[in-house]
Amino acid sequence: MSLYNATGKRRWLRDARVAANYSASWIFAWNIPMDPDDPRCDFPAHRSTVGMSMIATGNSGMDVYMSLCWFDYYRLWLDTHYQLYRRIANVCAFDTKQTMDLNGYPHYGFIGLQEEATISA
Repeated sequence: MSLYNATGKRRWLRDARVAANYSASWIFAWNIPMDPDDPRCDFPAHRSTVGMSMIATGNSGMDVYMSLCWFDYYRLWLDTHYQLYRRIANVCAFDTKQTMDLNGYPHYGFIGLQEEATISA
């Protein structure tokens, strides 16, 4: 997007779409059920996994690193009018906060803290 913004050349917008489509494929678009009664499960009970992202293939780690990408997807939506990018921007902006300590739960020590990574299985 930076190259497109600097040059106005459509090829950079095309490349930004390719990168956006690839990175979006790492975001959980559905809620993966977690078992709050499992002592190995550290995912906050009654919260959704939508917006979480896989850390790497071949393991079960997930993270919220895509929470920083919401503006990139929003800008891409403004430039392309492709509704999926607007929806992804909303997921990145809001759903990635599912694991944040919003009201003293899940007891990270301070309200507003969020985990760096968690294991999903």
